[in-house]
Amino acid sequence: MGDIVRVKENSFFPADMIVLSSSEPEGMLYVETKNLDGETNLKLKSVAKDLVEPFSEDSTYANLAGTIISIEKPNNRIYKFDGNMNLAININRHEIPLSNDNVVLRGMSLRNTEHVTGIVVYAGHDTKIQKNSTGAVYKTSDIMKITNKQILIVFLIQILCAAIGASIGSTWTV
Repeated sequence: MGDIVRVKENSFFPADMIVLSSSEPEGMLYVETKNLDGETNLKLKSVAKDLVEPFSEDSTYANLAGTIISIEKPNNRIYKFDGNMNLAININRHEIPLSNDNVVLRGMSLRNTEHVTGIVVYAGHDTKIQKNSTGAVYKTSDIMKITNKQILIVFLIQILCAAIGASIGSTWTV
């Protein structure tokens, strides 16, 4: 967490990141989420409004001081993100709210945007896509459950009848 990463056009995002800057005007960027939800249409994401100026292409970052990022714990909700960034610019502290529109997830690919820069918030097994992946759920209908119980009962009755028949048969011939 906390690494600054630059992703170029047609590349995949290596981790869940808060977008700090984009090569597009107004901090806009386009992502494809085919690996997450199967949709091939482009989705619009953006840099948080208060981060556009401090992290613009011509900014020297000279007036930026310590940044504190408060985010939710890693979870599996890929369409929801809540967090805040406390950024000090010229000795003034600004609390900047962050939403799902300001975050790109691992597995998304950058399209129609030359490059973006972001700060990693979740990596490895803590990424939302990793938390969201679960094993297949085996579904059974009520009829199948009833049929399975009845087959088990018939099998037990057959074993009981065979045991009774074997014991009677062994004493009958003596």
